[in-house]
This record gives sequence, C-alpha cells and structure tokens, in this order.
Amino acid sequence: MNSNDFSNAHKISIRTLRFYQHLNLIQPIKANGVFLYDKRCENDIKLIKRLKLCGFTLAEITEWMKYVRSRDIDEKEKKKYYLSQINKKEVLANLNQSLLNDKIKKLDDLINGSKDSKLHLISGSSLDMIPLLCCPDCGQNFEYKNISIINNMIFEGNASCKCGYSLLIKEGIIIAQLNSSLSKLQPLTNNGETSKLNDNEVSLIHKNFNWITNKLKLIDIKEKVIFENSINVISYLNTGIKLMNTGAKYIIADSDYQVIIEIKNRIEALDLTLSILYIVCPSLNYPIRTGSIDILLDYYSSEIFQKYNIPTLANGIKKLLKKNSYIIGVFSYLKKGNKTLKNNRSLYPDSYWGRYQLIPFIDNLNKCSIKILDEQNITSVETCDSIDSLEIGEILGDYCFFAKLDM
Repeated sequence: MNSNDFSNAHKISIRTLRFYQHLNLIQPIKANGVFLYDKRCENDIKLIKRLKLCGFTLAEITEWMKYVRSRDIDEKEKKKYYLSQINKKEVLANLNQSLLNDKIKKLDDLINGSKDSKLHLISGSSLDMIPLLCCPDCGQNFEYKNISIINNMIFEGNASCKCGYSLLIKEGIIIAQLNSSLSKLQPLTNNGETSKLNDNEVSLIHKNFNWITNKLKLIDIKEKVIFENSINVISYLNTGIKLMNTGAKYIIADSDYQVIIEIKNRIEALDLTLSILYIVCPSLNYPIRTGSIDILLDYYSSEIFQKYNIPTLANGIKKLLKKNSYIIGVFSYLKKGNKTLKNNRSLYPDSYWGRYQLIPFIDNLNKCSIKILDEQNITSVETCDSIDSLEIGEILGDYCFFAKLDM
C-alpha cells in the first residue's frame, strides 16, 4: 500500500503520516524510492489512534512503541508497563478534569486578580502526581469526589476505593486512613524537635547533608520520583529541595499532619514550581502505586522505624521502589559502648533487635538486594540530645551510604 492509499484508508493526512514516520512511530518499507506500508504499519497506526483517544501524548506513544518493538523486554514486563500507563490515564479520567475546568478558571482568576501577593505562593499536591496514588490494600485506582483545584494543584476533596479504603484531601495534603492490621507510627509530639540538637550535632548533620547532596548530583533526577518520610526531627528536602532539579517529582510523607503543614509552608516560601505529593500516613502502608519511587531518601529515618521493629526504611517500603532505584541516606549507630543498647531494649522492648547497630543495618540492606555503591563514616559524637537511650560517655557514629536496588 502506498502513502496515498494508506492515508486515505486510515483517515490521516500525508503530512501527519510523514510526521509519524519522522518520530519512528510508523516504519514503512522503502522500495525504488517509494514508501510501502504493510500489515505491521496498519497495526501501528491503529494502536496510535487508540492511544491518542485515551489521552496519550505523542511522546508517551513513542515510549509505548519502544516497548512493543523491543526484543529485550519479556512479555510480562511489557504487559506490566502497558497496565501502569493505562492506570495513570484512568486516574486522570476519574478526576473528571473536564467538569472542573470552569471551577479551575474561576479560582485562577481569583488568585491572579487578588491584591494579596502571597496568594501565588499557596501550594497543594500537584495534579500530575495523582496517578501515583492507588489503594494500598487492593492496588485499584481511587474514585475522587468534591475535588477543589487551583493552578493544577489539588487542595480539598475525598477519594475512595471499592474495597473500602479512603483518603481525605485537606489543605493540599493527602491524608490516609489507618488500617488497624498494620503497625501505627506514633507522631513525634514536639514539632520543634530540631531544637534538641546540640551545636556539634548541627555541624555534623551539615557535613552529612553535603555528602548526600554530592551523591544526588551523580544522578539525573529529571522526571524521577524522590521520596522522603519521617521528616519531623531532620529533613533533607526541607532545605535541599531548592538545590535540586525542579523537573524532579517529590513525595514528602510523615505520620504527623502538623509536620507536613510546616514543611509545606517552608517549601511554599521558596516560590518554586514543583511537582509534589504531600502525604500523612500513620503506617508504612502508603497509598502509592507499586514501583513508583526512583530515589529513596533515608535521612536518619531507619533508626526511627527500627523502634517499630522495621530493620530499614527500604525494607519497610521495598514494594514501592522501582527496579534499580537509588537509596541514599544517613544511619546513626552506636560506635562505642553497649549500655545504650540495653537502655533502648528497656525503653522499647518491641523495637528491632539491631537498633543502633551498623552491621545488622548493612546486612538487612544486602538481604533486600540493595548494593552499596559508596559509603563513609563521617562523624562521631559523645552526646546526642535527640536519642533518649544514649548512655553518657558512649559514642555514636553517622554512616552515610549511597546504594542501589540491584534487581
């Protein structure tokens, strides 16, 4: 079939056909200077038209076609990719964006026409991050109701799954329900916990911060999903986000609603255009789609989760990590002495047996197929006011690690 016959048969212009060929979406055979379109080209154009009707962009269709034609990817992985892409479009459809356009315009006009210059700093969870959400119990998409959107950010609303799981969206924050069958993470009661850190600790944390920043510079983070949780005491993204690529996508989570409000306010003050999902969840059963996270920031988080008998943060949320995702962080461990370990077992008898111990921490990373790419013991301190079980005179070390999920 020649170009004219092919374009007429499939109701596309010659110009569109040539453009698809330029993008390598259609791959005709060229014989004697004439393009010939076979059955494979017909199947390709039918697929392209179906995907366009579903709202896929040409860039997304190009990526889809790479999977279709690849001989290096098995059929199981291909189907998994196709399903994940379709799920994202279904979520956006469920938001019923077309019916919200009028509401968005009115709210945008309200903001743009306001005399209060601070209104443009208000942020919520980004609309383009919503496809990452799904029911953590059954994996299905949520149905959204009573949604309020400003500048492509969700501020208020509800979401629910057919299995009964539900979300509340308040002030731009996704608030997950507690499943009683899962361990609950008690939020730290003092939102000013950083005030507990002494001068030496602040200096050492600054060194660790710089180490992590340098490792993140080794990764192309554009379009990558970066996750950090347990941010009450110490948070990397609290200040580090202004040093990072605005093309990245961020998920910031904690078990305390007020903590998320505070970090959201700080990020708003930076006046950056960012894709962020703010989540409050009382357990590690986050309402996030499996295999969504590209970079996990474990910035002093594992030692907190060890209190709940979780060996490492990566172990607790491994299903959310993509294959070959990066894990970067700092782990505080007991470098000298053993009374602190006894104190911890007395205060927290249900905590992880290897809490504040470096070898069990590294061993667990290895068991999770996480390969250490670089590491450094940067610091050691004899006092740490933020660790209540630390015995006077015993020494803590900070283990910085740059790792990758080797799957």
